[in-house]
Amino acid sequence: MKLLVDIDTIINNATTLDQNIEEFNSSINSFSNVSVNFEDNEINTIINNYIKKIKEDFQNIYTSSIEYLTLIDECCQAYQENEVTTKKIDISTILKINLQDSSNEEQAAPATSSLSSSTEISSATSTRNIDLSQITPNSNVSKALEKYKDELDKATYAKVNSNLFLAINETTVNGKKCYVSHVVINNPNQIYGEPANGSYAAGLETASQAAKRTGASLVINGSHFLYSNGAQDNTVPTNNIIIAQGDIKAGGYAQNMEICLDKNGKLFTSTKSAEELKDEGVVYTFASHGAPMIENGSISPTCQQETRMYNRTVIGMIEPCDYIVVTDIETQSQTATANYLLERGCTFAKSLDQGGSVSLVYDGNLVNTPRDGSERAVGDFICFD
Repeated sequence: MKLLVDIDTIINNATTLDQNIEEFNSSINSFSNVSVNFEDNEINTIINNYIKKIKEDFQNIYTSSIEYLTLIDECCQAYQENEVTTKKIDISTILKINLQDSSNEEQAAPATSSLSSSTEISSATSTRNIDLSQITPNSNVSKALEKYKDELDKATYAKVNSNLFLAINETTVNGKKCYVSHVVINNPNQIYGEPANGSYAAGLETASQAAKRTGASLVINGSHFLYSNGAQDNTVPTNNIIIAQGDIKAGGYAQNMEICLDKNGKLFTSTKSAEELKDEGVVYTFASHGAPMIENGSISPTCQQETRMYNRTVIGMIEPCDYIVVTDIETQSQTATANYLLERGCTFAKSLDQGGSVSLVYDGNLVNTPRDGSERAVGDFICFD
């Protein structure tokens, strides 16, 4: 059983228990002196056996209470040693006694069926916001907790709730520093394209501003854009069509360069018309530099033609609702990032806007230091709720 508790509440309950425990123990001792005698020996035996059983039950309650108080002491100590700044802490990893929800054992069992006893997640900190109390068995998030537990344990930033698994690690790819964000969502509508200021071609906005406006857990920069109004720049060679918020902003045929996002959370490139793509459920496209990096589970031959070392935001998809974002800290080659994402299981990957636009925002706070030293306002974003 995963038990997420409010630390203040449990301390108050423990204090109350501690104050009453001696009185409770005294009552047990008083009851221990109770005995009855009946003329009928059989009745006498039955009644006294019941009294003996009640004595044993009382003693078990007393023993469990002492163990509970010991647990609280350990919990508070762990809380202080980890310098936890949030008010929630998952104590399931330090339990020494079995806690069961006896109110409905038949319903309680499935709640942990998808999380094995070995799935232990470290306590919350200022950069780790983990709540396992409402995880749905066999959901994408539940499966991610099992499959990607090591990533979560090592994450510099982490967020887990009933609908989202997010682990951000500062690492290196081919010797170059970067942030790798692994995002798993339960519902495809948790990934979406978001134009600056909430409306297409309504000016520019930073990723931090967009995150605070939308409340998204993770925000990354999106399309190559026009500084004049924030619209996607489809004058970039072979970026022809634009679909934003489900509407066609520029028609014609895609040239296998635009990143398409459909209503099922699938990322891909295409050569179909904007009308066909909209009819098939594409809700947003992103104008981008460079050739596709990974298509259909293989590195694109044209990827290796891009030899520039550059800062990039690269989005990869293992499958719909399971994504990996690489945010370069140092300049990197496309091929190196493509090889890394292929090893991670991505079936699709492509670079978004590059250079000074590269931004990674977690819970409203900018994680990376942009190339130009400050955050650039851009035209649109990819958001994850």
